[in-house]
Amino acid sequence: MRYNTLVAGSQNAIIDELFTHLGDRLRCITTSLRIKDVTRHIRIFEPDIFILCIKDQEREIANLITQVRSNLDRNDIVLCIIGDKEDIEELQSLMDISECLVLKRPLTNAAIITAIDDYIDERRRIKEEAERRAEEERREKEEQEKCGRKHVLIVDDDPNMLKLIREQLEDTYNVATAINGSLALRFLTKKTTDLILLDYEMPGQSGADVFNIIRGSESTKRIPVVFLTGVSEPEKVKKVLSLKPEGYLLKPVDRNKLRYIVAKIMEESNG
Repeated sequence: MRYNTLVAGSQNAIIDELFTHLGDRLRCITTSLRIKDVTRHIRIFEPDIFILCIKDQEREIANLITQVRSNLDRNDIVLCIIGDKEDIEELQSLMDISECLVLKRPLTNAAIITAIDDYIDERRRIKEEAERRAEEERREKEEQEKCGRKHVLIVDDDPNMLKLIREQLEDTYNVATAINGSLALRFLTKKTTDLILLDYEMPGQSGADVFNIIRGSESTKRIPVVFLTGVSEPEKVKKVLSLKPEGYLLKPVDRNKLRYIVAKIMEESNG
């Protein structure tokens, strides 16, 4: 891999080596130690590495690092400091450079490249491990939240209606769907739910039929049921309500009303 490399400092011998002998691995450009120049070159050149070749400029270098460090971190740019042992130690007395790649002379060109490769590989490994752990924690938190959520079973013969209502509720509740009454009843023999949203008018086994079976079973008779219906005529609404469900919603279902009724019934069931 060839790294975009921004180089600054007064150690000209080192800079010449970087340009002359490491050009196949480091695509170098130089900048001054002026903060505005460094900031502009970071924005334009987008370096992978910023190498500071220090020589009797420790205070100026320390000030520069302090000023641009957040910019380097934000853009994931490696900060590499190369210098003689006494210059490195003087810089260390002025500031913490433990998180930088510090290379003390004398060292060969091969040693410089090996150190850069190893450092970048280790940074990448640490970053990937941190991202992996963060993703695991996110998933674990999501699962824990789901375990504590109330459950809603939606029963409707219209796949689009199932999808729509599911999308309106799944950010708050665990949601299961069934395309007909038979599948809903089969679900209830194996699992439980806190609320059933039941289509009143379904072909074959109607919502009323499914409702009566639910109410007739000891294991399901206490589950609240809200009918979903396109029926709006007063007499037909009375017929729906005569079954004594916990509520009904007219289609097309209003999102706010749906969430309100579901939340209200869940709260009442907690009491």
